[in-house]
Amino acid sequence: MVSNKSDPHTDPAPDGPHDEAEPALKLDSVGTILARARNAQGEELDAIADTIRIRRALLEALENDAHDQLPGGIYTIGFVRSYASYLKLDAEALEKQWRQEAEALTKKAEYSFPTPTLERRLPGVASIAIGLVILSLPLGAAIFYVNQDQAIELDIPALPERLQAYVPDYPAPEIDLPTETPAPLLATPIIANGTPEREVAPEPIVTDPTPQPGVTLDKPAQSFGTNAADARLSIVATRDVWVQVRDSNNDDRIILTRVLHANDTYHVPNRDGLLMTLGDAGAVRALLPDGTEHIPGNDGAVIRDIPLDADGIKQTGR
Repeated sequence: MVSNKSDPHTDPAPDGPHDEAEPALKLDSVGTILARARNAQGEELDAIADTIRIRRALLEALENDAHDQLPGGIYTIGFVRSYASYLKLDAEALEKQWRQEAEALTKKAEYSFPTPTLERRLPGVASIAIGLVILSLPLGAAIFYVNQDQAIELDIPALPERLQAYVPDYPAPEIDLPTETPAPLLATPIIANGTPEREVAPEPIVTDPTPQPGVTLDKPAQSFGTNAADARLSIVATRDVWVQVRDSNNDDRIILTRVLHANDTYHVPNRDGLLMTLGDAGAVRALLPDGTEHIPGNDGAVIRDIPLDADGIKQTGR
């Protein structure tokens, strides 16, 4: 591990006269600086993650400048400072540069599109003529087919004279067919014994709202407490857990008592005297502003009156 603190940015060009103005050198990103320093010192991500108590996936996101894979706010700033301090880099300079890079990503690009100029002019004679020809084609085809049908009807030859003798000259007899009025349809069916059968309404189809075996309906994660940017620390549930928070400086007034589901977060207000009781100490993770995270206790353990500050979490956690 290198003991001297190195400059995280690219070394400036040597002083001296220049005939032409050189273009400004583009600074390396914070992720590139961290990855280059780690490789130069021969460090492994797993070892660094165990030492500074930051998950390997978060360190990889820092080196890859993957802002969308980081929690943001004071947590990401804490990650950058902890990682830079471990590598003996200038933590304040990297923090400032990271803020600038994050701000640049949030700016929306503004586009200016030219407004096309519409040319208003009358169509030419040739265009009008072509349009009339195109419109007349379907009309001409229709007239042609109508005339063909009439010609077919008129071209039926007359009966030859030698065959007319076989045709009787008296009219065909008219046959009176009986007219029967159809019986009205019965709205109610009749059974064999003549008793009307009671009309049975169709049974409604009942849909079982119970999900099929193996299907899990995910619940959206919820946040409680204060804003994430103003929080002293955050409590994140990894599974269903009962949590109660009371204010010892305000007559033990209960400010939170509920079951947090997986990925639900409670942002702790930034004030003293808050105590937390957990029904399952291993079911939550406490995220501290320095970028570290702690688990208050073992799975299934009930722990009462945990001080909700960094020192209290570190003393109770494992």
